[in-house]
Amino acid sequence: MADLSQAWRARHLTPGDSIGHTDTGGVDSHTEHVITLPPEHPLCALRDLWLSTPSSGAPLRLDLLCGRGEDPLLPEKILSREDAPFVSALTRFSTKRIQQLVAAPAPSAGVDLDEAVFLYLSNDGMAAWMLLLPPVGDGAAITAQRLEQALVRRGVIYGVDQRLLNQLPTLPERYFQLFLIASGAPPEPGTAGSIVDHYPRVPQVGIQVDELAQAA
Repeated sequence: MADLSQAWRARHLTPGDSIGHTDTGGVDSHTEHVITLPPEHPLCALRDLWLSTPSSGAPLRLDLLCGRGEDPLLPEKILSREDAPFVSALTRFSTKRIQQLVAAPAPSAGVDLDEAVFLYLSNDGMAAWMLLLPPVGDGAAITAQRLEQALVRRGVIYGVDQRLLNQLPTLPERYFQLFLIASGAPPEPGTAGSIVDHYPRVPQVGIQVDELAQAA
């Protein structure tokens, strides 16, 4: 695999530049569930390096529904509230990856980075998304076990798409794609409990009398 650390330095940094001045970018546009990252976003820069197309000018569209169409567990009103915190977390993750790429002690030295996992949980904790970045140099590829460990560390135990989790490490087009890895139904308000008596609480014992008004 190409040395992305050297490629980043050559294409995006001039002598004296600092990674701290990298434009973190923002949201170019979005619908309720599709977020479009502008070309200057760090994740787009990482994608262009991986594809050997520096400064392609192409935005990156991420679908929170991941191609599922409508999902009854993820209504549009919930997804529309996730765009800003999602992009903020993704920007920090991508920027940190770039910092790792340029961390080589010398411009000619390469960097070995394992395949990276971005994991985002919705504000209500009812959905979790994954995005993978390719390894760099001699970095290790991801495994299903590592993905599961990442979920457990964030407290994601129920509602996991186990089939997708097992297939993800071997999917040919798994990089720079968003995957809905877990989802669940939010709790619904219950109704107040009540007690319905079908029998008298205090037994009514009747005394039977005969025609002389005497107890039988």
